Amino acid sequence: MSPLRANTGGEQRSALLYQALTQWGEVDIIEIAIGQHPEITRVPVNGIRMIYVVVAGSKWRLNLFQPKKNLTLPLEDALGCSFSSYDLVVGRYVWPVCQLEIPRKVPVVVDLDDFYFRKGKPIPWTWRLLKMAIKRSINSVGNRFQLIRFVGAIFPSQSDWARSEAQGIRFKHCSVAPNIPYHSILRQTAHRDADKHRVLFVGNLNYPPNHDGVDWFVKKVWPIVLRHVPSAELTLVGAGSPDVLKTWSSNPNVYTPGFVENLRDEYAKTAVVVVPVWYGAGSNIKLLEALEQGCACVASQTALEPFAEALHDGVELLAAKDAESFASQVIKGLLDAQLRQSLAEAGQQKVCMEFNRAVFANAIDSLLKGIFSRPAPAPGSL
Repeated sequence: MSPLRANTGGEQRSALLYQALTQWGEVDIIEIAIGQHPEITRVPVNGIRMIYVVVAGSKWRLNLFQPKKNLTLPLEDALGCSFSSYDLVVGRYVWPVCQLEIPRKVPVVVDLDDFYFRKGKPIPWTWRLLKMAIKRSINSVGNRFQLIRFVGAIFPSQSDWARSEAQGIRFKHCSVAPNIPYHSILRQTAHRDADKHRVLFVGNLNYPPNHDGVDWFVKKVWPIVLRHVPSAELTLVGAGSPDVLKTWSSNPNVYTPGFVENLRDEYAKTAVVVVPVWYGAGSNIKLLEALEQGCACVASQTALEPFAEALHDGVELLAAKDAESFASQVIKGLLDAQLRQSLAEAGQQKVCMEFNRAVFANAIDSLLKGIFSRPAPAPGSL
């Protein structure tokens, strides 16, 4: 996840982490990927040392996390320095940083975003979902064997940190740096002029948790909503398979415009934003983005879990545990303008206060101050 692109949610978190680290010193970037043909390439970026690395995939998944002995020296040659010269190494994920042979004296911190998998009951187990869960379980075993290498960890939510503690996975230094809306320039005041019967979903519809959640919503929830609010309209915004979009749009009052350039306009004319995501890892940044835009939201309890410390059912949003409660909450949001406005104002205020760049940067600062036990080091390399 390159910190220099910031197009996807993962890249945006990488960018935020990189920006926070640059306040402590010079930061070199190593981007590592799996491929058939190993390579080490220095990427020309003004004022930044960035190396792109491809390592050969392993036939044994547990070996994915073993340091590559033949990688360290050529990588140090490309960097122009040894790993022992760094004050700190930060891994955006467990796997990439585990490819490197880093001297024990150099503290290593890992970001555990997307580390813990969650699944709610409404989405049934399918063979594809079962394979995904098995793959993640195998990776999780490999991940946990490697965690003893790290002096510190960054969690995306308090719930993930608590889950780590409950499983006996503890670090000397920890901090919660929440995923936050990256493009704050879209922010506007909570609005009152939305179409009172318009429901919106925004997200990559090719991404399995989004696809399966929307498919469940269209089949299980939307018919109930239409029985009570026949004029309601559902708009599904995001890139998706043409065949899938066509199937969804064949349902009554469902529209699938695909990718939309100006999301601000979509949010502005929407009464209720829905986040019917029932499995995945990390956190659903789409929920925070909708709240920041001043929209009333209905979310699955699974999507709400990473934000449960800050966002509360009936205060900043409406939460649902199954199809019937999801439909009931959407109907309530469509028919009660006063409730809709109250949720929009409270949700926007909470996101602006607790999910912003300063909060993210302060979390990284707190972690590093604990590691170094002193103010930020003199400008050098991290």
